[in-house]
Amino acid sequence: MMTDMTAAIGMMKEMKLGNMAAKLGEMTSDPNFGLRKSADVINELVSFEYDTRQSRRTNRLLRKAQLKYPAACLDDSIDDPRRKLDGKTIRLLAECGWIDDRKNLIITGKSGTGKTYIMCALAVSAIQKGKTVLYVKASMMINELSEYQLTGNYNGYLKKYTDPDLLVIDDFGLMSLDISKALHLFEVLDAREGSGSIAIIAQIPVASWYEIFRNSVYADACLSRMANASYRLEFDGSDRRQEKKNKG
Repeated sequence: MMTDMTAAIGMMKEMKLGNMAAKLGEMTSDPNFGLRKSADVINELVSFEYDTRQSRRTNRLLRKAQLKYPAACLDDSIDDPRRKLDGKTIRLLAECGWIDDRKNLIITGKSGTGKTYIMCALAVSAIQKGKTVLYVKASMMINELSEYQLTGNYNGYLKKYTDPDLLVIDDFGLMSLDISKALHLFEVLDAREGSGSIAIIAQIPVASWYEIFRNSVYADACLSRMANASYRLEFDGSDRRQEKKNKG
């Protein structure tokens, strides 16, 4: 048995199944290994290899997502009455059907209510399901596109924002949008329409977004792509930062 397993471990390593080989080596160190059924051994080995690869993929996608809170998760605090959150809807969004359907999500509300954290938790759920995500602040995205328009490779850099399954744009509305900036935003929105989801986080209510644009044509074009048929979450509860400060 041990000779056969040694050969199997060697072949696994040769096929670049190092995780499985290490696991098999660990299993064969058990003096009672020979009592185990072959089907159970195979099942444990395959499950271990699968889980290891999934974990590595998740970690790789997390690094690429550049989330502000990469360890964010949904817990019972979303049901806290003080937060005034729609916990049922948040849990449904965590199932990621809206991303499969290429729908958008808009999260608005006061500063300190946990908008970005909850969105990061939803993004983590998407990553765990194998979806690609990118988080970026609106001003950074627009300024980067403006810079690359001047230095070259604009279309190549635009793909950074159009390729992921989910693009999370935070702090939308904190900068006014002249024609040039509105054009960059429009090109991202237009390229993603029907091909990927966008989540937008803003303190400013959707009803006031029109005022951010200096050009009505781009305002109409961008807002129709951002707000139409989008799911909404409104955060109107207690200030989480102030609560933590008071506890400290």
